[in-house]
Amino acid sequence: TTSIGVRVHESARTVLARKIRKVKTRFGAIRVKDVFLDGKLLRSAPEYEDCRKAARKHKKPIARIMRAAEMAAGG
Repeated sequence: TTSIGVRVHESARTVLARKIRKVKTRFGAIRVKDVFLDGKLLRSAPEYEDCRKAARKHKKPIARIMRAAEMAAGG
C-alpha cells in the first residue's frame, strides 16, 4: 500500500574539544589533532596535508608518513 506522510527524526550533535600539536618524525614535524570528550583523549589523527607534503618530499607512501606520525603521537 502507499502512504502519504513525512517522517521526522530529531538528532543532536556534540562538537568535541580538539587541540593541535606538532610531533617529530624522521620525516619532519607533522601536526596531529587530539580529540577529547569530557577531558579524556579519544583519539589522535595526523593532519593529512602535512603527511602529503612529507610524502612528496621524501618520496614515500603517505600511509608510511601517517603511521610515523601516529606512533610519534603515542598511538
